Amino acid sequence: MNRALLPEEINWLRMMRDAKPETNPAPNIPARVALKLRFLGLVAPNKQGEWEITARGREELRERGHNVVPLLRIVRPVRSRAQHSRP
Repeated sequence: MNRALLPEEINWLRMMRDAKPETNPAPNIPARVALKLRFLGLVAPNKQGEWEITARGREELRERGHNVVPLLRIVRPVRSRAQHSRP
């Protein structure tokens, strides 16, 4: 996981991953973001001159998704059979 990426750059990478040519075209990335992502090998230009996410970019997002720490874990207490029975 590359810790040099800013949240804004990660959001652009996610938008590129979720882009579909027919319904949701790739967004126009700011030049400074595109150059940094290209330098890191996370995006590359395609034949039409647009940016597309690379396998390394997908792996970066996958790693970040699996490294999310849950904020709250709710655990319900387990009742014994004696507590379930009514008098």
